[in-house]
Amino acid sequence: MGKTSKKPRAAVAPVAPETSSTPPLGKFLASTEKSVRDKAIKKLAAFLSRSSEGEDGEGEGGGRLDPKEMQKLWKGLFYCFWMSDKPLVQQALASELSSLVLLIDPKGCDTIQERTLVALEFVGGFWEATVREWSGIDRLRLDKYYMLVRRFTNATFRLLQRSNWDPVCIDAYNAVLSKAEGGPLSWQDHRVPTAIPYHLSDLYLTELATLPPSASANPSSPPTSTTLSSSSSTPDAPTAPLPLAHILSPFTTLLLHTPTATLLTRLLASLYTPLLRTDEWESLTEVDVEAEGGKSKKGEVMKGLFEEAGKEGSRDANRRKVFGFWKECGGGVEGEEEDL
Repeated sequence: MGKTSKKPRAAVAPVAPETSSTPPLGKFLASTEKSVRDKAIKKLAAFLSRSSEGEDGEGEGGGRLDPKEMQKLWKGLFYCFWMSDKPLVQQALASELSSLVLLIDPKGCDTIQERTLVALEFVGGFWEATVREWSGIDRLRLDKYYMLVRRFTNATFRLLQRSNWDPVCIDAYNAVLSKAEGGPLSWQDHRVPTAIPYHLSDLYLTELATLPPSASANPSSPPTSTTLSSSSSTPDAPTAPLPLAHILSPFTTLLLHTPTATLLTRLLASLYTPLLRTDEWESLTEVDVEAEGGKSKKGEVMKGLFEEAGKEGSRDANRRKVFGFWKECGGGVEGEEEDL
């Protein structure tokens, strides 16, 4: 019986790297193994930053995601955080994920404004995923997602501060928050759970108060991965004052348009009452307490409320309540128009 000749096994070609601009990390981010998730986060950080090498010594950084890729990535990141089950692990991961905002440094973006606007696309992906998935979060996981929201809010403030409070960048961030469909401060999208604007209004002033007096005063503090390389900072640039009214404008718009009376009451109580009826606004910065033109930041916020209440489209009931609050806080005593 003759021997049958064995057919030589075909050589298996190495898998070619994907040509997509985003690394294929989705299944790794949602892995049940913490070590796999950790490695995926590190690869993502290398991809988003200008780091020339990833953890394995390969690949280039400075990547940018299109909207579809961003949505896929954030679905993976959301469930990456979902899988973290111990308080210390959750805290570390929340810090690591939020620090990605400050590491983003895409190729082709040579100015702080350009880098900030791309980083805000990543922030937008976070908020879209958070609003979309929030209703599926069980009560045992809610606290850690509240913490994640706080960390991302703080990281975004640091991002805007690093841009020297660039009005274009603030407008872009406010557009993310107020996006008609899926924005966390949208008054038009009834699917947005009120828990999110409640929580944001509770933490906004606190997180603003944690910022250093200026982005350039201590560029290396805190010495963590949230700080960019020196090539991305502008230590010699003059520091703009905190544009408080501009930062709060998404809340002011929501205040005048929300159909939910309890939300209106909550916003007044947690944001505007501390600012306008107490001295808490003074703690927001140790320098630049005066706004542009010598007017106090408190006055700027009062003016913002007045102007938003006078715009066409604001709800009558909201306008009356806000105008009453405005007068109680001293509005109209120095020649301001009282007739909205």
